[in-house]
Amino acid sequence: MDQIEFLREKLHKIMESGTKDEILTVSRELDELIYRYMEDKFMNKNK
Repeated sequence: MDQIEFLREKLHKIMESGTKDEILTVSRELDELIYRYMEDKFMNKNK
C-alpha cells in the first residue's frame, strides 16, 4: 500500500511539470500496482 501512495504522489508531481510520456509512464505503473493489489485481495478473499 505504501508503494501505491508513493506512486500517487509521484504522479501528482509529474502532472504539474512533466511531459505526457512521463505522466503516462507513472500512471501505468500505478495502474499495474493497483491491479496487482486488488487481484491479491480478491484471491485471498476466495481462499
